[in-house]
Amino acid sequence: MDREFSYMTDAPSNSTFWEDFEVYAKKNGVEVCIKTKPGGRSYKVWPRYFVKEIEKSSKLYPRIAHSGNEYVALYFMKVKLDNSFKFDDFCKVVQPILEDGICIGDPPKSWPSVKIKVPYIDVEGTVEGQSEKIDTVLKAARRLRDFYIQHKQELLDKIPTLA
Repeated sequence: MDREFSYMTDAPSNSTFWEDFEVYAKKNGVEVCIKTKPGGRSYKVWPRYFVKEIEKSSKLYPRIAHSGNEYVALYFMKVKLDNSFKFDDFCKVVQPILEDGICIGDPPKSWPSVKIKVPYIDVEGTVEGQSEKIDTVLKAARRLRDFYIQHKQELLDKIPTLA
């Protein structure tokens, strides 16, 4: 299985991993939303964090997700990137407010983002055996939530959104 995209395949995985992950996250005070196909196969699984708290909290439609490629990212799903506001403009807004360990995501295919590097989580392993790595992932999700809450108004004031 390709390590970089392991969360996004139809390959069989540890059938209880995502259930255990969700329980572990909740015990550690992190709301997580994980959607998997019945039968325990991992497919395009992108754990999302703090869904109820932030996803519909603004026109930017922020989403914190762990895409499986060693980053937890805060995506801005309703940013209007076009000729009047380009990815470089997004970078100019976000760069001055970035904190240590948070960087701008790659130029988007879909949504601009900021992200935090985290260790690789092996969905074939156990949650217990990777608790330190998972703690790092959960801490990154909290940091991105706090970053968004702290800078929400400034981002809304400077970044155009889709209708």
